[in-house]
Amino acid sequence: MLRKFYRVPKSAWLLLGTMLVVAVASVGISTSGIVSVSTFLYVIQPIMMVVVAGVAYLLVGGQKDRVQHKNEKATIVASVVAIWFVIYFMSGLLLTYVHNTLVVDIKSVVLNIIAFGVTGVAIEYTRYATMLLAGRRSVLWFGILVACVFAL
Repeated sequence: MLRKFYRVPKSAWLLLGTMLVVAVASVGISTSGIVSVSTFLYVIQPIMMVVVAGVAYLLVGGQKDRVQHKNEKATIVASVVAIWFVIYFMSGLLLTYVHNTLVVDIKSVVLNIIAFGVTGVAIEYTRYATMLLAGRRSVLWFGILVACVFAL
């Protein structure tokens, strides 16, 4: 089993560790009251995720993916982000929007879509880059580990 850990490149572990640190820091910042929740959700979290996505971009460094066509890659990423949006906003409709006084007009809905969209796209790109760096041999068990970390 430990042999499988050594097959995964260090860059994939670095990116996964960075994402784990960001997830733990996010929970710590949002629950500690250091900054307001709205500042965290609309400013700090998108900035953190864009920085992590930038690190992912640097670590990938032009590495080729198994998927050859750019349109196919874009479709896969867009599909995952679209599903994420549907699940996220449907849960909001069911649980919070009815009772939320902050979402009263189209401007605030668009602001939510932009803030959470940037975060969602950055998270999805980071997940994609992590799996790309891990390689084909570790896709199953490392993918489960990645899914658990990104679920945070």
